[in-house]
Amino acid sequence: GGGGGGGGAGGVGGAAGAAAGGDADGAPFTLLPPSAYLPFHVPHDIPPAEEEAPPVVELPAEYASALESCVREMDAFSHQLAALQPSEGVRGEVTNLLQSRFKDWLLRTGNMRQITDLLAAEGA
Repeated sequence: GGGGGGGGAGGVGGAAGAAAGGDADGAPFTLLPPSAYLPFHVPHDIPPAEEEAPPVVELPAEYASALESCVREMDAFSHQLAALQPSEGVRGEVTNLLQSRFKDWLLRTGNMRQITDLLAAEGA
């Protein structure tokens, strides 16, 4: 079970996030542009099903296309990294750098709060 496709709660997070902030014109919500729609996974303790359930609501075509494109790009990037076959030392350095930059991004964007909220909810 991975990060791709249309399974899971895709779409709700983007729309809800945009709805929470509104826009500069005072509108109660804004639509997330298809180019900003990214795959995400909501962790849970339920074991994966044998077959993936069909989505409850289909994504509009332009969002599905943008999502497929993003997934293809991530797969290509993953294959490029795997093809490099770095030494353990280099792999460790790259892993540390990626984790550090990701943590910096979480802090800079305020998304670290979401992580801490998820961790607190899991402990409850």
